[in-house]
Amino acid sequence: MNGALSRMRRGRASSQDAERLAVSEVEEVSVAETRVLIAPEILDRLKRVLVTRLADEQGQAVRYRRLATRQGELEGDHQTALEGVQQRLASSLTVLCEEYQIQLDGPSRERLLASLTNDLCGFGPLTELMSDESVSDILVNGADEIWVDRGGRLEATSLSFDDEAHLQRFVARLIAPLGKHLDASNPIVDARLADGSRLHAVCAPLTPDGILVSIRRFRRHHLTGARLVDSGFLSPGLLALLEAAVIARLNIVISGGAGAGKTSLLNHLAGYINARERLVSVEECAELDLQHPHVVRLESYPVAGDTPRPQGLGELLRAALRMRADRIIVGEARGGEVFEMLQAMTVGHDGSLTTLHANGALDVPVRMLALALMSSAHPDRQVIEEMVRLSGALIVHLERDADGHRQLASLAWLGEARPRELLQRRAGVPAGEACDEDAYQADPEVLDAFLAHLASRGASLASGVRDGWCQGPSPQGN
Repeated sequence: MNGALSRMRRGRASSQDAERLAVSEVEEVSVAETRVLIAPEILDRLKRVLVTRLADEQGQAVRYRRLATRQGELEGDHQTALEGVQQRLASSLTVLCEEYQIQLDGPSRERLLASLTNDLCGFGPLTELMSDESVSDILVNGADEIWVDRGGRLEATSLSFDDEAHLQRFVARLIAPLGKHLDASNPIVDARLADGSRLHAVCAPLTPDGILVSIRRFRRHHLTGARLVDSGFLSPGLLALLEAAVIARLNIVISGGAGAGKTSLLNHLAGYINARERLVSVEECAELDLQHPHVVRLESYPVAGDTPRPQGLGELLRAALRMRADRIIVGEARGGEVFEMLQAMTVGHDGSLTTLHANGALDVPVRMLALALMSSAHPDRQVIEEMVRLSGALIVHLERDADGHRQLASLAWLGEARPRELLQRRAGVPAGEACDEDAYQADPEVLDAFLAHLASRGASLASGVRDGWCQGPSPQGN
């Protein structure tokens, strides 16, 4: 480090120093005969000089990153490494300020050091967003445009990266520990970050507007039943019905669009599973956070290198069948693995759970058929249709309205000759507010058959709940 700083001093007069800071450019005030830097843009330039010189002259910035992001280290060791980075940055900043004859006041120095540390070891301009529990998604549309999804609604922020090169370095630093890179030869990258968040990045030639980054935040706080009810997501009776369905070991498919809350509800429902059961979860990129004492996780996502693993979700599902699983949980079914999932549901692994993108509860059987036909096993269409019926799955369909409110919109059951809708949310029920059972309208015939099926499997529901759903006309389309 000292050698690098000596070279920095010797290069003071070099004409190649494109980032030279002229003292005459700095707006100053006199504080006890000390010059204080107050121009924010000069702080930014000073920051770029420091990062560039450390990286170019001795590669220290790279070493800092590796030091502070070592995988598998204890938290104490990580904190020690981070403190070492901060100490070295502070020392380097002192020397650089002396070189340019600039005196930083205390707050400016602290802000600059914090920004440098975030760039080298944290999430750079996104650091505050990554710690904001109200933010579910961070969307970067090039260096100067950053949006967030907060409470189900998109909001523009005033944050930005310095330039496209800054954004490129940011992405490279996050994915490098995973053995990945983003460039023209590999313009799409998916990665699971150390905190569990999911990163998706795209660059040229696939996008003309600069690097695009989408980060789906991983949040460890779990939805409680009370919170689901209080937010108007569902009624108390529906929560009890879902709990009964899990206990009765019904197969459950949670459907809906992006951001509707499918994974969050799946995590919650898994909490009703008996603690003596063994769960095997299968995911492309591990996102589930199942609160259960016995969970085995399988992940097909390639965590190192850019060559995908030969094992896809279908292969992992077949492996799960050999792992003495009481229940198999598929994070998201979206391809040919639906065929293997249906096999699991119909050959002794009752109580399996999964999520699936669909526009409505009654669309799910058609989606399952279409996806299963994509299987490399080339199954017969009629065989799949029969497997869908035999699964007896309960379809839980979720929706998110224009204001970002999430709600359970309808239930359907595959337990009869054809899919039937059990109940649906009544039109005009206010979103985002706690609701009673009369917020939903059931088909009495289908509901009674379903409740009888639950009872045959050792689960029941209070009769008053059923009566609240059966007031008024039955849902259309049954």
